[in-house]
Amino acid sequence: MLVEVRRLWYGPENSEYRATTTGVLLLDGEQVCYTLEPTSLQIPPGAYEVKLLWSERFSRFTPHLTVPGRSFIEIHGLNRAEESTGCIGIAEKRLNAYVIYEAEAATNAVEEALRAAESNGEESTVQITDLGV
Repeated sequence: MLVEVRRLWYGPENSEYRATTTGVLLLDGEQVCYTLEPTSLQIPPGAYEVKLLWSERFSRFTPHLTVPGRSFIEIHGLNRAEESTGCIGIAEKRLNAYVIYEAEAATNAVEEALRAAESNGEESTVQITDLGV
């Protein structure tokens, strides 16, 4: 399965928010949700292996990316960049360049798709691309 993260919008740091990059997440070419990352902790553009692994933070299986030099990089639900330590946050709706919301359905959709791919013996990759930033 191909998971694509297309970075599209950038919000500079200000008195209310830290610098943030938002985009969209696609599963095999179909947009599923929005993404949000703290700009200073972004994963470099490129392709990364992704597997469902146990997350101590969330007490459930979450998508984990294999990023050289980093550990515990996950795709998980969140609303603001302050809730991330370098992971890719996801949610169904986007308010602006700093806030996404309604994360539960997006999280479940991504995890279910990866679980189905794994059970079919497929390997999954995350392709991160900077488009609009």
